[in-house]
Amino acid sequence: MGMDLPILNWDKRWKSSFCFYVGITSASYDFLVWLQNKVNDFLGIKGIINTCGNSAFQLVFAKNNSLALIEKLYPKNGKITYLARKKYKIDLALGIISQ
Repeated sequence: MGMDLPILNWDKRWKSSFCFYVGITSASYDFLVWLQNKVNDFLGIKGIINTCGNSAFQLVFAKNNSLALIEKLYPKNGKITYLARKKYKIDLALGIISQ
């Protein structure tokens, strides 16, 4: 399983529109369905499952749902353990969104 925090890009159709997604990749479709249901049940955050290559799937949360999920995963006033490169990408995205 891999967590892609976040997926960042500018929308090709609208140059001022910033796309922001959080994705969780796994070879187990059943696991992602379970995780999708748990995140929705506990946090009320909805995601969709897409295919990712030939043998993997990805649970993806769009912009507003990604922001809600990140607030839960990375609380502002909580001491948490995190991967520096993932946190860097999140901070980068949040900086762009806040402009």
